[in-house]
Amino acid sequence: MRSFCYFIIFLCFFAVAHSLWAQQNEDYKPLKLDEADEIENQRIDGKDVMKARGDVRFSHDTLTATCDQAAFFREMQTAILIGNVVLNDRHRTIYCEKARYYARQKRAVCEGNVIFVDRATTLVADSLVYFTQSEQLTAQGQVVIYDSTEEMTMYGERGFYDAKRRYANATGHPYMIQFDSTHYKGQNIARLSRGIYTQPPRDSVTGKPVRFSPDEQITARGLFVEVYQDSHLVDVRDSVEFLREKLRTTSGKARYHTKKEFLTLQKEPIADYALNRMVGDSMIVQFRKRAIETMYVIGNAIATSSVDTLGTMVNTLQAKQITMHVKDKHLDVMEAQGNAYNVYYLEGREGANRISGPNMSLFFDTKGKLRNFRVDGGAEGTYFPENLKNRIEKP
Repeated sequence: MRSFCYFIIFLCFFAVAHSLWAQQNEDYKPLKLDEADEIENQRIDGKDVMKARGDVRFSHDTLTATCDQAAFFREMQTAILIGNVVLNDRHRTIYCEKARYYARQKRAVCEGNVIFVDRATTLVADSLVYFTQSEQLTAQGQVVIYDSTEEMTMYGERGFYDAKRRYANATGHPYMIQFDSTHYKGQNIARLSRGIYTQPPRDSVTGKPVRFSPDEQITARGLFVEVYQDSHLVDVRDSVEFLREKLRTTSGKARYHTKKEFLTLQKEPIADYALNRMVGDSMIVQFRKRAIETMYVIGNAIATSSVDTLGTMVNTLQAKQITMHVKDKHLDVMEAQGNAYNVYYLEGREGANRISGPNMSLFFDTKGKLRNFRVDGGAEGTYFPENLKNRIEKP
């Protein structure tokens, strides 16, 4: 009886092992040489090597490749491709000077003037490793990733791209530029960096290529930049700097919504707009048609502007939250909500005013100078003449 049980267990084990072996062999497909002008079979170090020259074409699973010459190692299921290498996987294409393809791992290692094209995304690098099964790649050396739908280019020393998730990131002094004013609209920056020119759209009146204006350009820098293409998000972390028009911000973390056109800043954000500086716990900057419209400083909000070049006299506005409105690229109104406090110095050395109240609104002229103000609720105000202005105490 015991022997019979052992026999049944052995049969079950054999059936499972055979099923796994069959499944592995069913999933695995060997490299296939489709065509070449010349083919030569050699045996090197006890291994069969097939060399092919002239219009070489081979395929494996979803991948097809062409090149000038290649060497195929049958036992290792590896191919070395040299000269005008083009790899096609689904709707993606890789151009390079040299490549190694490992069939069992479904991995391509590409070197030399590498260009990767995936629909609206183009990536260039000195080298990259692409996995056909996971549809992911890592890139090294002067990496440029361009998204034509967003007119956005990401630069770095290293890059990563996930085709399924439509996600990319860059490290190694990375930065991102959207609406690059140094190039024509619609120009594929990544391809251009490798000498492949893309015809830009032209002005219907002048017929000249259309450029973005410097005010439209966005630049973001940090230690880590990542892009979620389907969600239209750009995340930047650590030592973040964001530039657009007259605005410059620094923070520990930033997220830019490219379609909704707004920027969120966290971790000690600081924003400089024209001659004004704002700090707070967090910030939101809303754009409209690529121009700054509104800035929200949330939590322990402070806005300052220097009156003199030495910085000894500083106009100060404090509140729980400050909202800055921009009109025609000029500061228009500042609204302070919650325990508002304002100190502003009068022109011509006429002293200073200190005002406080629940909520406050400051109105500016086109030169950024204060025109008038309004305090909502119980207001308190004190005038300090020129000889006593140094006695102003902050709350």
